[in-house]
Amino acid sequence: MERRTFLKFASVGTIGSYLSPSGLMHLLNHSEFSEIGLQLYTVRQEMESDLVKTLNQVKSIGFSHVEGASYANRKFYGLSRQDFLNILEDSGLKMYSNHINFGSPDHKDSYDMLNNWEQVCDDAAFIGQKMIVCPILPKSQRASIDTFKQAAGVLNRCGETAQAHGLKMCYHNHAFEFEPMDGNLPFDILAEETDPSFVHFELDIYWTHKAGMDTTKLIEIYAGRFPLFHIKDMADTPEKPFTEVGTGVIDWKQIFKLSQKAGLEYFYVEQDDMIKYAPFESVKISFDHLKSMKF
Repeated sequence: MERRTFLKFASVGTIGSYLSPSGLMHLLNHSEFSEIGLQLYTVRQEMESDLVKTLNQVKSIGFSHVEGASYANRKFYGLSRQDFLNILEDSGLKMYSNHINFGSPDHKDSYDMLNNWEQVCDDAAFIGQKMIVCPILPKSQRASIDTFKQAAGVLNRCGETAQAHGLKMCYHNHAFEFEPMDGNLPFDILAEETDPSFVHFELDIYWTHKAGMDTTKLIEIYAGRFPLFHIKDMADTPEKPFTEVGTGVIDWKQIFKLSQKAGLEYFYVEQDDMIKYAPFESVKISFDHLKSMKF
């Protein structure tokens, strides 16, 4: 069965255990997580109101690193790269990854995947990033199979430049990449039209679950191409909203047993919207559940 046909009809089922993640020493220590990251979009309002206080609170919960969600005009959260790095270092956090806009060819003065990409990569390396992530494609780039192929070409070019700066280029999925289009899945187009040595993926497991995909089979087909995970749970209600890790329907122990097969290097707790708790209450629930997990 061809990949695209296979994935199109894959549905969420029992996730088998392929390999123990015990070799991931930067993530696990004696069968427990030693490093847990937070995607800062989860606390975006707090970052806007008091960046220093917010990062210190993130550290106090126990997170060791973060993934950024604000970069524009060569500034991180409105600060020069040196000023932002100083704040990170003072907080004791690392920022191994950051989300970067795809961009528009009409905005030549912007800093994104389509404009001034060399400078974007230089700033990322300066901060200490290891990954640089396209968080979503603009609607114009997901209108057809051809536009997805064009996006794959951009990812290839950006990935080659990123690699020269010591960075891995990743693409973050939502659910739309798994909606059939002209007999294909857009995710397959992005994966198969990109060079695995230049382009990797940040696997958002909530969205693959929401799309009805079997994460096990996805990882098996594209083994080694998922150095990043986004970790948020799905509530057991008809609406299937976001919920804190460990309070929903996703079996995280089984997911993390696929870590080596996936090629996982870092993962980030993320919750796009809060339902029951304030942001810091929410992320602490997720953090505490992950810390309590045994393998």
